[in-house]
Amino acid sequence: PTGPAKFMHKDLSFVLESAEAAGAAVPMATAGVELYAELRRQGLGDKDLAVVRQAISNLSDNTDNAGAAETATKGTAAP
Repeated sequence: PTGPAKFMHKDLSFVLESAEAAGAAVPMATAGVELYAELRRQGLGDKDLAVVRQAISNLSDNTDNAGAAETATKGTAAP
């Protein structure tokens, strides 16, 4: 799929509304809505869906760096 990330946010929001009305849990859609909401907060809602890959990469980099910092503060080197 292609198109602006803001449209995926809108579509997944509809999925969540429908799931809630049916009493169904949709954890992947929930995670997706949160990701696309963050992209919109960052001003990236008009970007193509490819921006998701970059956002996930950034999250991964931040997680890796946080882990390395935590390890370093405990007195051991990060792998």
